[in-house]
Amino acid sequence: MRGPDWHATGLFVGRIRNFESPAVTNLKPMNALNALVFAALGAAMEILPKAFPSLFPPTRSDQDSARALWLAFMGAVQITVAVGFIVRAHFIPMGLRLVSMVPAGSGTLALPSPRGVTTR
Repeated sequence: MRGPDWHATGLFVGRIRNFESPAVTNLKPMNALNALVFAALGAAMEILPKAFPSLFPPTRSDQDSARALWLAFMGAVQITVAVGFIVRAHFIPMGLRLVSMVPAGSGTLALPSPRGVTTR
């Protein structure tokens, strides 16, 4: 094995499957449906300890459950990733389209006439 073919082979003779760049593999990018399911799964992870507290007995001295804390944290992470994708993929382009619709020569923003402020 000479040249770049040795990369990511380890003890195997051939290349490791799916180690190529994402442009070469058959990986599909996230879409809005994936993001919504990801957010729903995160919401379920957040709700589960509150809905079934008997499944999450306290394990620490402050009467918190490590399982419940982990589910709450990972639920928040999944919701954040999903909302971040939706904002980046849909709301930012929509905002840019709205801003681009404003004509360039529309003039300046008219402010109300200034009033005098009286002191007491």
